[in-house]
Amino acid sequence: MNEQYASQTIGNWLNYATEGQEWVWRHVEADTSLYDSCRVLADHSLHYLPVYSRESNMVVQMLTHVKVLGFLRENLTTEKLMKKAVENGSSEYKLLQSTLDRLGIGTFKDLAVLEFSTPVVDCLQTMARRRLTELPVIDSEGKFVDVFSRHDVFELSKRDREANSKMSVIEAIRKRPIDGSMGHCCRRQDCLGAIIDAFGRFKVERMYFVSDKNQLEGVISLSDLLRFFLG
Repeated sequence: MNEQYASQTIGNWLNYATEGQEWVWRHVEADTSLYDSCRVLADHSLHYLPVYSRESNMVVQMLTHVKVLGFLRENLTTEKLMKKAVENGSSEYKLLQSTLDRLGIGTFKDLAVLEFSTPVVDCLQTMARRRLTELPVIDSEGKFVDVFSRHDVFELSKRDREANSKMSVIEAIRKRPIDGSMGHCCRRQDCLGAIIDAFGRFKVERMYFVSDKNQLEGVISLSDLLRFFLG
C-alpha cells in the first residue's frame, strides 16, 4: 500500500478531485455571522471551512462541526443555563430534553455498512462515493461491532509495508495499535442535550443507534445536529 501512495502526487489527486468541475475555494470572512458560516458548512457538506481575514490576508482559523458543537455545548447545556431554563420554563430546556426519536434526527435508511470480510479497497470506494470518513462494522447477525475509518487506513499504510487493499476490514482492525472498539453508540430514546454532551466528550463525528440487542439501527452525525439547529 505504501508503494501505491508513493507513486502518486498531490497533482494526481487534484486532477482526480476536480475532474469535470470548476474548483471553488469555499471560505468565510472573519466578520461572517456564525449562522451564515454554518449554513455554508451544511449546504456544501464540508468538514472544514477556512476563516479568511482580509486585514492580514491569511486564513486565521478553521471552522469545523466539532468547534460549532463545542460552542453549543458550552452555551446551551451548561448546568447554570439549564437550571435557569428550568426555572423560566423556557423552550430551550424542553428542546434539549426531547428525544432524538421525537425530533427525527438521524439517518435510518440506506446505511452504508461493512462486514468482517469486506476488502479495505471496497471500504475506501464506499467512503469516497458517500463522502464519509468512517463506516460501521457489523457481524453476521447485524450487530454493531466497531467502525473503520480513514485514520485506520493511514495508520495501516504507515505501520505495515506489506498491507494491501485486498486485506479484509477485520484484519485491518486487528492491526490497530490499541485494543477496543473505536465506535460510540446511542439510543433513539436519548435526549438531545445528552447527545450534544456525548459528542463533546468523545470528540467523534458520528454515533451509532443500536437496539437493546446491539443491532445497528442508524447513525447520527455532527452534520445532522448542525442541520437541525439551522432549521
